[in-house]
Amino acid sequence: MFRSIIDRFLANAAAPLGAALAVGLFFAAPVQAAPSTITLTMPCDGYTLSGTAPNQTLTCVVLTAPSGCSIQGPTTGTINSSIALTAACSGGGAATQWTWTGGHCQGVATQSCTGTETQAGPVTYNVVAGNQEGNAAMASSTVTWSAQSGPPSG
Repeated sequence: MFRSIIDRFLANAAAPLGAALAVGLFFAAPVQAAPSTITLTMPCDGYTLSGTAPNQTLTCVVLTAPSGCSIQGPTTGTINSSIALTAACSGGGAATQWTWTGGHCQGVATQSCTGTETQAGPVTYNVVAGNQEGNAAMASSTVTWSAQSGPPSG
């Protein structure tokens, strides 16, 4: 009796499956390749993955301190008139912090500094640019300040 119950169950379950196959209701999904494991031995601080599978690019990100920094701006100025000086780095990682010294830029902690001097003569401005990986070498620029010429008297 137990055997006849199992036979009936199998016969009832197989009928809908057979009908579906005969009508063509089943279709096969494309087989996808298993994910690959890649081991990199280069010194990377992180990775970025771009593109869509299967054409993706894995890029090694190496964080470095800024390098090749300079101060951009004028080398002459008129006393009591403002000039803008900007730190620019040509290599390494992007700078995220700046430390200025010299003249009225002393203590400024942004990429640009506004110099406004009140006495004639040369003033040397310095900046050290850095990021989480370290600091660049100090960049310097000397600005020669001159007295403002006024209108002719008399």
